[in-house]
Amino acid sequence: MADKVTIGAKFRTYAYFYLNEILTDPTTVQLYHDTPDKVRTLYVYGVDAEIVKESVGTYYFEYRALTVGPNVFRWDSDVEGWAASDIYVIAAPSVFI
Repeated sequence: MADKVTIGAKFRTYAYFYLNEILTDPTTVQLYHDTPDKVRTLYVYGVDAEIVKESVGTYYFEYRALTVGPNVFRWDSDVEGWAASDIYVIAAPSVFI
């Protein structure tokens, strides 16, 4: 199921990395973002300021939805056993405008 946001709204997507049930910092943290315009961008923690480390094993990406349609996010890392999954966020105009 996709989350829904209003055009212009900011939202965050989080990733939690565990090793043996303990939050752990991976060597690499990456986030793929596909926009409604079908543009894919790769963000890398430590290279791109958009990925923020909140605490050990906890990272987030803050995004402002500017285009109507689906945004797809996928976190990735080198943590053994990490199962990446797609996060869908649908941006739509406000019903109040």
